[in-house]
Amino acid sequence: MVVICLALNSTKFYAQNESNDNTIKNIIKVATEVRFKNIENSVKFLKTEFEKYIEKGDTISSVKLLIEIANNFSHGANYNKAYDYYWKALLLADEAKNEELKALLFVRIGRLYAFYRRKDIAIDYLNNSIAIRKNLIKKGIETSEVLVENYYEKLKTYRELKEFELAEKCLDSCLFYYNDASIIHRKQIQVEEAILLSEEHKLKQAEDLLLDAIPWFKDKDPSYCVLVNTLLGDVYAKDNDLSHCRFYYEKALETSRKYNAHIDFTPLIYEKLAKISIRENNFYEAYKNTETAKELDALFFDSRSENNRPLLEIKDSFRTVRQTQEEVFKEQEIKKLKQDDEILLLHRVILLIIVISILIIGLVYLWSVKVQHKTEKQIIRKNRKKEIKKAKEALELRNKELASFALQLAEKDEFLRQLKSKLKTGQDDISIREIKQLTNSITISNVKSWQEFKLRFTSVNNKFYKKLTTDYPNLSQRDQKICALIKLNISSKKMANLLGISVESVHTIRYRLRKKLEITSEVNLEEFISSL
Repeated sequence: MVVICLALNSTKFYAQNESNDNTIKNIIKVATEVRFKNIENSVKFLKTEFEKYIEKGDTISSVKLLIEIANNFSHGANYNKAYDYYWKALLLADEAKNEELKALLFVRIGRLYAFYRRKDIAIDYLNNSIAIRKNLIKKGIETSEVLVENYYEKLKTYRELKEFELAEKCLDSCLFYYNDASIIHRKQIQVEEAILLSEEHKLKQAEDLLLDAIPWFKDKDPSYCVLVNTLLGDVYAKDNDLSHCRFYYEKALETSRKYNAHIDFTPLIYEKLAKISIRENNFYEAYKNTETAKELDALFFDSRSENNRPLLEIKDSFRTVRQTQEEVFKEQEIKKLKQDDEILLLHRVILLIIVISILIIGLVYLWSVKVQHKTEKQIIRKNRKKEIKKAKEALELRNKELASFALQLAEKDEFLRQLKSKLKTGQDDISIREIKQLTNSITISNVKSWQEFKLRFTSVNNKFYKKLTTDYPNLSQRDQKICALIKLNISSKKMANLLGISVESVHTIRYRLRKKLEITSEVNLEEFISSL
């Protein structure tokens, strides 16, 4: 049994899609009302509106109007034109990159192939629609109840192809994803459930479900009652209730004429009426119904029909264009990818050369800097050694001068002591007062000489003197003088002459100096002082 319902859910689909405005929904509503009276007028009205939206550049609204035009042709069993308009809509939806509309159009096109028993192509389109919608659900663009429509259409396809086990699985999926927000209403699923129960000869359950669904369809989509009434007739036929069976078949034909809907379904209804007439022994009526059924079937489904031959032979220009576009696009993409790969490879080679060049330049620069730095360090080290050597030589020279100066002081002091001694024991013609003045001047001169020595010594050995006074603040002036003389390598004997004391006294001073400097007897005093 062939059952179609391509346009039933279009208005609901648009209501759920945020991009559709109230104007589009009102246009579709008006077109549906006009279709019930005259399909051609409905199509003409929709085409006029379509042209307006195309001029506005509103692709999405244009696609929805094309779908509604195709739905009208489908209701009129003009599947060739329906197929053409679905493909026009698909090309626009693809251009607009609207995956929601593409998923809907795959369902529509898949169902058209199912009518002609093109099972593999039909299932491919339906499965592709499911794949698109699952991806949209994953991205959060759609919600899971949208899948109810897909499994509902697959359910009808498998049921029409008499593959009832697969139909049962699709029914379970419909019920699994169903909620109040679903595009497909529970009453629609209920009708399919009744058909499957009828196939299992659970006729009472099937009858109850169908009778329960009729009021909803009369209110929401009266044209679909063509299918529901036919199904009720089938149930009564299986139950041998021929009067009810004929009543619902005739009611289905009446509804089809009234709403200009599902006229492709009428050949099957006439065949069923013919069978009922035979069972009632009304052979003339059976003959008439059979002839009507053949004429309508040839019009809608026979491959000899001029109306449907292009579709059955898949001579659809839009599909050819689409396939050609996809092939050209793939070739361009492959060519572009190859070019991109070549460009990327060239960029990588150039980048590698630049990086290697930078590394080489960097290494050469670092090496040159290192060599220059090393050379500069060697030069600085040599200059520093020279300076240190010169400073040491200058220091030694000045220390020698100081030592000479100290020796001169020693000789001077020795001379002055002798002179002083002689003056004290001199002749009487020199007065005592004159002798005292002379000795005092000698003493003052001696003190000044040592002060001059100290100034000269500290200016030459400034660091030594500072370290000595800082590290050993408890040293007396005599101790500092002894350290200075030791620094100048003055012998103990000469120190004794300079200081006017005995050599033993010098040794005693040196011993006390060791204690103040806190050094043991194993440490050489001259070397220790020289190291300061």
